[in-house]
Amino acid sequence: MSMALCMIIKKPEFLAKLALVVEQAHDAVLVGGDFNLVRDAKEKSTGRVTGRWVDAFNNFITSAELRELHRIRGSFTWSNNQETPIRVVLDRVLVSGKWEEIFPLTTVQVITRIGSDHNPLLVDIGENAIHRTKIFRFEPSWLNQESFRDWVLQKWPRRTDQYIVDHWHKVSSCLRRAMKGWGANVGSEQRKSKQNLLLNIKYLDEEVEKKDLSKEEWAKRYALEDRLMDIYKEEDVFWQKRGGEQWLLEGDANT
Repeated sequence: MSMALCMIIKKPEFLAKLALVVEQAHDAVLVGGDFNLVRDAKEKSTGRVTGRWVDAFNNFITSAELRELHRIRGSFTWSNNQETPIRVVLDRVLVSGKWEEIFPLTTVQVITRIGSDHNPLLVDIGENAIHRTKIFRFEPSWLNQESFRDWVLQKWPRRTDQYIVDHWHKVSSCLRRAMKGWGANVGSEQRKSKQNLLLNIKYLDEEVEKKDLSKEEWAKRYALEDRLMDIYKEEDVFWQKRGGEQWLLEGDANT
């Protein structure tokens, strides 16, 4: 049986189960994600949709008494990432009336698509508060910087102390101070580079809302995305280290 036929068979099953979940919920309901269904022909760049599934999806939303939250930025949420891409609204957020009563300031923002064929959706109930602390740590991701080894050798103090332990204390102290500056500079440059890449990608994503992009423009977008993914890989190393440190500390405390 083909994958397409399997998906067709499962769509009524999916909507029936989702309707049952919503019906049995006693609290405020928010349902979000990739529904793999569209509500209108305008939600697909080609305009070609299957009418019965459009009607089935809209009937489900109506019968379940849900409402779709308006998305900020971005007419589509999925792309097949081709030179002349097909773009579709597959991702959305639906809420019940009770949810709107409790969280009337809820918004949904379409985030720039990086490393995926789906645009992430950021749901904000209007009560976010983020607190950050600045703590210096040696980051393994610095080792991926081509200039890091030469920089360390330049900063390494010459030995003037007779005892190696005294010299090592001097080395560690000097390098620690120097690396604080290195970390701040690298972090600042990386943030600027990431911001510029995101701005360029967002610009192209906004342009595609107005006109069809050329093959060269799509190729440029994908190249920018690849460069941004390299930065995200370095950040992934950073968070893996942080996560590992937290796990070890919690493990020690438990034993």
